[in-house]
Amino acid sequence: MLEQLDETYDTLRNHDTQAGMRSLRDRLRESRAELSPGEWRRVCEQLREHPVWRLLQECPLTGRAFRKPRGYPGDAVIMDLIYGTYEGPVPQEQDPSVQALYRASYEIDVFSAARYRLEQVRRLMQEVSEDFDGAIGAAVGAGHTRETVGHPALASGRMRRYYAIDQDTESLAVAGAQPGVVAVQASVRDLLTAGCLPHRVHFVSGAGLFDYLAERTAKDLIRAIKASLEPGGRILIPNVTRTFPDTAYLEAVMEWPLVKRDENDMERLFEGIEGMQRLVQHRDPTGSIVFAEAVF
Repeated sequence: MLEQLDETYDTLRNHDTQAGMRSLRDRLRESRAELSPGEWRRVCEQLREHPVWRLLQECPLTGRAFRKPRGYPGDAVIMDLIYGTYEGPVPQEQDPSVQALYRASYEIDVFSAARYRLEQVRRLMQEVSEDFDGAIGAAVGAGHTRETVGHPALASGRMRRYYAIDQDTESLAVAGAQPGVVAVQASVRDLLTAGCLPHRVHFVSGAGLFDYLAERTAKDLIRAIKASLEPGGRILIPNVTRTFPDTAYLEAVMEWPLVKRDENDMERLFEGIEGMQRLVQHRDPTGSIVFAEAVF
């Protein structure tokens, strides 16, 4: 593995960033598939002692994901970097090599899938606003609620309100400043204890949150969400798939573990919930995220 890391480092240093990133992702994917969990951990440790890892950490997205300044890898600032909606200064991006690292990270399949996920939330916001005049939406694990930015349903008043539910006060300060968005500070534990959301709604997005929840917690949270749903309302739960191709890269380079699920796993999350009319599932074009949309 050391020889392969040396080759990748040389490729990146020679400014062939796309080829270097592609090679590293492929090699890490192969290693994770072939090795035992213990052996894979040693590969990750070996990588983090190599100069190529320090080079990769210069990427604003990669570096922040590994440092976890808010205590978890997928914070709202990282998501802005993934969505292309980051508004703060990133001085390092003035360096062309760092710009190239960021572009290469931005184009990773799972991050492309995250942008597709954002568009799916926006699509459902529009559909629900057409079904219910004065509809109310909510996002659990809301982050900066970038799905609401410039959304015609909120601008027209067809969606009267959108609750941003999150435990991160810094994220809520950004989300709550957007037109039509009401910030609500609450953790998953708070919602489970209450057995419902703080308000009745027509649509709830759990985009990005369920990637971190164990099955029992995920099931209980869906029940709490359903208890707050108006008749005819919808719940959207996306989740990274068991086969998404960038698992190894995220684990090794960013120390970003995720709970992975396939369609059968998603069906189990909704088992036993009364009043569900249908559950429709699909995947994004890269196969990295599965979407479960429940209509009640």
